[in-house]
Amino acid sequence: MLEENSQIYTCKNLIRGVQKMVAQIDPKKCTMCGGIIQPLCIEICPDSAIRVQDDRAVVTEFLCEDCNECGCVCPDKAIMVLVSKITF
Repeated sequence: MLEENSQIYTCKNLIRGVQKMVAQIDPKKCTMCGGIIQPLCIEICPDSAIRVQDDRAVVTEFLCEDCNECGCVCPDKAIMVLVSKITF
């Protein structure tokens, strides 16, 4: 690992120089809205990247393809897509 500008980069990040956008769910805003069977974000996600765990919606980062379908359908405006470095 190398340290640059107070940020730590893995070798993979330096070589690829890739940025990944990943959906983030704010648990304070999320009301677990009702879709037909489960919350709307889970039903709409084309990558099956969102699931219910411990009675809240969570995103599996390596599955999320940053399409923001979940953010568009969320009635609570609890989902945002943020840019961050890939960490896996």
